[in-house]
Amino acid sequence: MPVKLRTAALAGILALAPVAAAAQSLPSPFISDQATLFRSDVAGVRPAPDAGEEGTRLGSLKLTASLGATAAYDSNILNLPNLADVPALAPLVAGTGLDLPLDDAVFQLDPKVSLSSDWGRHALQLSANGRIDRYANNGFNDYETWAVTARGRLDIGASTELHADAAVGRDVEARGLSGLFFLFGDPISFREDRVGLGLRTERGALRASLSGGWLQRRYDDFQLLGAAPIALDYRDIEIWSVAPQLGLRVSPGLDVFVRGNIGFTRSLRSAAQLAAVGASNRDADGYAIEAGVRGEITALVVVEIAAGWQKRDFAGQSFADYDGITYDATLDWYPTPLISLRLRSRQDFENSGIAVVPGIRLRDTSAQLYYEATRALLVSAGVAWQNRDYRGAAITTDTWEISARAEYRLNRHLSGALFVRYRDRTSNDRTILPAFSGTIVGVALETRL
Repeated sequence: MPVKLRTAALAGILALAPVAAAAQSLPSPFISDQATLFRSDVAGVRPAPDAGEEGTRLGSLKLTASLGATAAYDSNILNLPNLADVPALAPLVAGTGLDLPLDDAVFQLDPKVSLSSDWGRHALQLSANGRIDRYANNGFNDYETWAVTARGRLDIGASTELHADAAVGRDVEARGLSGLFFLFGDPISFREDRVGLGLRTERGALRASLSGGWLQRRYDDFQLLGAAPIALDYRDIEIWSVAPQLGLRVSPGLDVFVRGNIGFTRSLRSAAQLAAVGASNRDADGYAIEAGVRGEITALVVVEIAAGWQKRDFAGQSFADYDGITYDATLDWYPTPLISLRLRSRQDFENSGIAVVPGIRLRDTSAQLYYEATRALLVSAGVAWQNRDYRGAAITTDTWEISARAEYRLNRHLSGALFVRYRDRTSNDRTILPAFSGTIVGVALETRL
């Protein structure tokens, strides 16, 4: 149905909306695409015993390609609360005929292609992927994303490697992270380009690496339903970073390490251009440093614990500098050859676009279980909690997610999957980041070359 919004009621919300960026997407239906464990020979990450080699060989190169198709139902496509629970929503949706939260069926295509070398020394890979989402009844939520990436490795001697990568792409933000205003329109999209270069070497028990990178993000105009496009180029930025790391193998099952990151964020708009649209200067410098240890407690348990400090200094007066403790603790347990369990807890900081919030303190804890029911059937279940503290604005949100997946690999060319994810966010704020809940249920097929 056509939708018209009363935009005057949204003016105040636009000035306060946060600007965190994260890809909007259905949850990955295939366990093999998202599983991460310290070991590669355990349930959840190891290839099926009869999978064989994927792809087609072209001399010393290997071509792989896949196409995934997903059909799902989402009970809350915009991550919105019930209308009765948030009075601030009433003037925004008056006369639109919308019944919040908004549910819909969504169909997704996920093509991928990769060409990689199979040389004794050095390596090269070119890859491309895309994602196309189409909603049955709410076409304003449709979107397309894509990325093209090149990676290379130059072997220098027996223990030194030079790495380089470059990528261009288009992505969209997750619904619900940018405040109420940006929910009533097309997904916020942006172009992102990046380049990276790194050097890694090993000398006996000592390992060292140094990497640097450049990233540029340019935002497309935001199309509010029933209104003229709104320019978001005041959010365009580029980021330069340098990341050193030093590790030492203390014993065959124990490593210690120190790693850091220095970053410089600069707006692509001048101070006068930012002031003309009422935007704040987001230029900032910062660093993070942490030290940690990874060890095998037993043959079945691997632990990594790291802790450190992060600091960020803003050039403008609209954002207060922030600093604080960070930590990341992960435990993998492999109780049987068919079961893997990962537990993780961490604290970190993110930037915020709310004028009175210099940063968001992020805490999350999660548990993920993988079970190989048969040689071809892999099952996973997970629970995660995330707390976001918007410093300076007295806004705190807590989000719970419960998910389950089942993946059946018929052969090396065809897989099927079922998935379900429930999400629930509570909040002490009812204007910018209100509470919501929703469930996604879906089925997927993937065919591979």
